[in-house]
Amino acid sequence: MIRTLIIAALLTGATTHFLHIDPYEALGYSLVLTVTLWFFWPLLRRIARLALRQRHRRRTPARGQKTASPQLTQVNHYHFYGHVPAAAQPMSRPDYSRQALPVRTEGQKAHDAIYDIIDMDDDTTR
Repeated sequence: MIRTLIIAALLTGATTHFLHIDPYEALGYSLVLTVTLWFFWPLLRRIARLALRQRHRRRTPARGQKTASPQLTQVNHYHFYGHVPAAAQPMSRPDYSRQALPVRTEGQKAHDAIYDIIDMDDDTTR
């Protein structure tokens, strides 16, 4: 509604400046015009959409029967053209004889050894 009042004020200013009409008369007409448009805008928009749809339907010819073509499917970023992707294999049983956590590498062990050398409780400074 605020936009409508601002538009009415701008319309009043434009008509008084360019058409040299009485400001009070221009304000009255512009308020009536903008409030009417603000109130009926949803109805006018719906009528315009229906008119565009009818015009679009008349313009496009009716589609005939097409032969069946393979459908394109897309799963995430993998594209499958003309065929259905293979079904996922069932998950294998976990091997309980293996360790659950990965074994640390020699580099990780050497890195951890550095922290074993440093004594955090040492208060002497060199």
